[in-house]
Amino acid sequence: MEPNIEQKNLLKTLKKYDIIKLLSNLNDTSNRNVYFEQYSTDINIVVDILYTAISDIYGKVVADLGCGNGIFSIGASLMNAKKVYCVEITDSIKIAIENAIKLNIKNIEYHQINVEKFNINVDTTIMNPPFGYQNLGLDMKFFKTAMDISNSIYFIYTAKGENHIKNVFKNYEKKDFKLFKIKNYKLKIPYYYKFHKKDKEYIDISLYMAKVI
Repeated sequence: MEPNIEQKNLLKTLKKYDIIKLLSNLNDTSNRNVYFEQYSTDINIVVDILYTAISDIYGKVVADLGCGNGIFSIGASLMNAKKVYCVEITDSIKIAIENAIKLNIKNIEYHQINVEKFNINVDTTIMNPPFGYQNLGLDMKFFKTAMDISNSIYFIYTAKGENHIKNVFKNYEKKDFKLFKIKNYKLKIPYYYKFHKKDKEYIDISLYMAKVI
């Protein structure tokens, strides 16, 4: 969907550089859990996704599933989301709360629960879900919740999993989602876990949008 006049005015006054500068000051998660495949999302990718999703963020209720340090949640709030739900099972959510306080953001509600237990209906879900590399099937819990609670979903996923993603939305029976592949990125994965063999590695990922039309 194309941004409306109000959304376009926001984009004129709030430049990508401004958002990147604000989000660059956020504290990152230090104790990552390999079981939940916790990785940081590059700030430039985060902001590009937020700008791509502006028509489904501005004035809307948004859920950030697996919010980590809150970068998507805070970014959505800066993009004038009406309300944001930050959902995270690990203690990373404490960092997300601290980051929001630092920027005086007050329209984010935090839920430290398993993503499967979050059942509040929202307009839009934004997420960087696990890819299921270390915990097979974990990604499906995120997709099911996102599809259950919202009609617009923006997410990134490994480029190798395109057929899997198509089947996920095709086989969902409660709603009729249409899936769009928006663009591709290179996601940097620094050395986080013992099984990593390099200081950093880049993997191919894609941004998808799924909508009930």
